[in-house]
Amino acid sequence: SMVDSDNQYYKHTVLVEQGLITISAATMTGISFGTATVLQLLRNDNTNVTITTCSLSDYSTCHCTAIMIDPARSAYTLVEICSLIDLCRFYKKRFIHVHATDKNTFLLPWTPSNGIISPSDSAELAVYLSSKLPLLISYWNSAKTYGDARGVHFIPEFEVSDGHWCNIFPNTLTFTPTDICLNALLDMFTVVGNFFGNSSYFHVGNDEGN
Repeated sequence: SMVDSDNQYYKHTVLVEQGLITISAATMTGISFGTATVLQLLRNDNTNVTITTCSLSDYSTCHCTAIMIDPARSAYTLVEICSLIDLCRFYKKRFIHVHATDKNTFLLPWTPSNGIISPSDSAELAVYLSSKLPLLISYWNSAKTYGDARGVHFIPEFEVSDGHWCNIFPNTLTFTPTDICLNALLDMFTVVGNFFGNSSYFHVGNDEGN
């Protein structure tokens, strides 16, 4: 079932007794958040790892807890992405918001299908995206697998402003309400949305737009 207004879908209880830690929740997601709470309670004095006896109940009142990264301007290795996932897991952040388009960079796993864009319009676009697609699919699949196992998912972002899209292909797509442009966008939203299917969100913006 969906979360209620207080987001108690993630509610968990942690009971730390002498020699025993008990985590209780109504959902496996709550259990997962409970283990993160236990990790936060641990103390390391460089000699011993300890935890104080306690009893607590916790849940987030925010439906979308996230950090934002900008691989479009500065690349992240898969190891770095996995480290960020671990960080989100520790602090119970459910999502990593990915700023994936900026000027000459497009990092979403998509290329136009046949017929979406006419051959005369798609030559530069198709060559550019198709050459990167296998690597992007492999990269994001690995990141998704690692994140899904830890309850951390990705929010893809697409910016429609000139500085984030049209500069990539100055002689192809412009954001005018043409069938070519709209069909390409709808195809991209469908493909990318399905690819990141474990996320509840898809950010569409007009960053730095005129």
